[in-house]
Amino acid sequence: MQELKEDPGPLQLETLLAEIVKLERVKAIGLPAALFEGVSEKVVAGWRARAMKMYPSDFEAAAAPVRLTLLVALCQVRQAELIDGLVELLIQLVHKISVRAEKKVEGELNAEFRRVQGKNGI
Repeated sequence: MQELKEDPGPLQLETLLAEIVKLERVKAIGLPAALFEGVSEKVVAGWRARAMKMYPSDFEAAAAPVRLTLLVALCQVRQAELIDGLVELLIQLVHKISVRAEKKVEGELNAEFRRVQGKNGI
C-alpha cells in the first residue's frame, strides 16, 4: 500500500524502473478500464483521496464494500497517474541524456580546436 501511495523519487534510471514495477503491480490486479463508467470523476477522485489518507488498519476496520471501493478507486486512479508520471520521467531522462551528450561533444570539439597547430595563423 505504501509503495503504491509514494510519489516518484529523484530523476534517475532507478526511479523510472521502480515506477514501472509499481505500474506492473497495479496492472496485475486486472481491473477493467470501464469499472467506474457512469460515476463522476469528482466522486472517484474523492474516493482516491480518502484512500490515500487511510492507514492499513483503517482499511481493515472499514466494511468490505467500502474497503474494496476505496482500494479499487485508488488503484485505478494511481494507474493513470503512474502512466502519466512514467511519460514525464522518460521525457526528463531523455532531455538529461541529450544535454549531457551535447556538453560532451562541445567539450571534445573545443579540445580538438585547442590542439590544431597554426590556429593562430589562421
